[in-house]
Order: sequence, then C-alpha cells, then structure tokens
Amino acid sequence: MRSLRRTVVGTVVSAKMQKTVVVQTERLVQHPKYKKYVRRRTKLY
Repeated sequence: MRSLRRTVVGTVVSAKMQKTVVVQTERLVQHPKYKKYVRRRTKLY
C-alpha cells in the first residue's frame, strides 16, 4: 500500500519551456544550537 503523499505549496521560479517548471518552497527549521528559526529553501525540478 502506498503511503499518503503530502501537498507542497511553493512559487514558480522559472518556466522556460511549456511543460518544464522549477518550483521553490520555503520551510522554517530551528537552528540546533541557537534555537532560532531559519528559512530553508528547496527547489523542486
């Protein structure tokens, strides 16, 4: 049985061809030592 997939929301960074897009997502991650939340970006091709 396939596990449940999560929906990711992001912004389209580039769409150079008709069926090709690059989407960038942001997530907040807590710094291990300083406990401050830092934004991490991920590009989905």
